[in-house]
Amino acid sequence: MLRLDDDHLKTSTDLPVLVTGTSGFIGGVIARELQLSGLTVVSLDCTGSPDLRMDAADPLVLTAIRRGCFRAVVHQAGISNTLERDEQLLHQHNTAKPLAIADACSVSDTAFLYASSFSVYGATGKRTVRESDLSSTTGPLNAYARSKLRLDEEMSSRYSGGNWMGLRYTNVFGPREPIEGRMSSVISQWLWRSARGKFIEIFDGTQDSGRDFVEVHRVAGAIARRLQDTGQDPARGIFNFGSGVTVTFGEIIEWCREFAGTAVDVRTIPFLIGEQYQHWTSVNMDALGRYYPELKVADHKSLKAYAQECWRSHRETS
Repeated sequence: MLRLDDDHLKTSTDLPVLVTGTSGFIGGVIARELQLSGLTVVSLDCTGSPDLRMDAADPLVLTAIRRGCFRAVVHQAGISNTLERDEQLLHQHNTAKPLAIADACSVSDTAFLYASSFSVYGATGKRTVRESDLSSTTGPLNAYARSKLRLDEEMSSRYSGGNWMGLRYTNVFGPREPIEGRMSSVISQWLWRSARGKFIEIFDGTQDSGRDFVEVHRVAGAIARRLQDTGQDPARGIFNFGSGVTVTFGEIIEWCREFAGTAVDVRTIPFLIGEQYQHWTSVNMDALGRYYPELKVADHKSLKAYAQECWRSHRETS
């Protein structure tokens, strides 16, 4: 287990990137992809087997960040349960702690990249949403989304022009994603269940609802690109991040049938959280694309191929 007082953290010319939340699916993939891109990574989480097993806002961590021990901090830790209702708990983990890390980063001019959420827009209608469209949407539909929007607002207010970037993820999924109840992405739940010959559950009346599902490797690649950007004006501020493709739930079910090569048992369940539900997500990626045009958006064909890769990974691990 690495210690924050290890000599190489104090003196190394190849400063590592600190990635928090690495025991989670997205944080873990980001850490591995950054290593594959040639960056040195220090992983941090309160669970699992990270390099640093501690809270992301532990005073020792904040002190190390202020001292300039890290090249960047990629913050993926926090509460991801969109049905959590404890506003104070969500504020502590999703707003206050990231702001404490951001403050430490500002002292040492350490790059700070963090996970925001497309849920801040709430109900959008069937349209593609830009970052500037927030005022024309309903805004957050639940306490989780409110905690993310507060973080975005505080970051923009406190550190305007600073060395930071927040990414408003849509629905991230990928191969071998752990299926953790309803908190896993819908597409991953259905791919996992159909790959194992199980029935699929869909909320009544949501067959035509659609989501912008984004590949976890696209997310990791964008973060690696930002950290490797040696230009004078890297991307700063808050950006939408999706695949640029919205797929309806009905289409996903058809994909599952095609991948399985057989009928899939689909069952409807009562729709009891309508007031908290985003029926449609569609992301405009132009803002980030102006900085990194090579980060192309997906198309239905490539997204379907990636979904099939995920289906196979679930089949193999069954």
